Amino acid sequence: MPLRFLSDIPADQKRITLATKITLARIALTPFVVLALACHAWYWSFGLFLVAIVSDSIDGNLARWRNEQTILGAYLDALADHLLIIATFSTLAIIGPNALAMALPRWLIMLVLLRHLGALCGVALVYLLTGKRVVTSTPLSKVMTVIQAVLILWLIAYYAWAWVSPTLHLVMIVVTSGFIGLLFIQYLLTAITLFSKKVDV
Repeated sequence: MPLRFLSDIPADQKRITLATKITLARIALTPFVVLALACHAWYWSFGLFLVAIVSDSIDGNLARWRNEQTILGAYLDALADHLLIIATFSTLAIIGPNALAMALPRWLIMLVLLRHLGALCGVALVYLLTGKRVVTSTPLSKVMTVIQAVLILWLIAYYAWAWVSPTLHLVMIVVTSGFIGLLFIQYLLTAITLFSKKVDV
């Protein structure tokens, strides 16, 4: 299916631009973020994850500035976001903070993983059933990525500098879960619209 998916993209939309190279670098950086977290190298974890998040802003803006937006670039950008968040959240969930007040609730971890895995599976399912390619990166999903990134940086900072504010931590968890709920609604409405058009045809 991935090969068929890529072969259906027009040749001019599969070119590797500078922005796409930055996106690929972010994907390549993800295992090093996980390794730094697993080794409890908190300063490296913070720095590497921050670089990855900043690159997420750079590649999109660069593609628009150079007028080099491509379908392949859009999909790789969304994939890079999903892989980075899934990998870091999963790793943080496994190593877990020592302070109970800073622990991530299991339901939040499940929501985050379900949101990202669901988005990836949803793209594949829509393509298989309708032949349409949809990009999961929307303005709302980009805001969600930033919110999740802030939460991850916050947790890494807790490890690195042992600074804790349970109240702020709770606020961040509530905001994160609220935006995930909004995204689920958006994904559901998008799926209903796509499949209803398929039925009408």
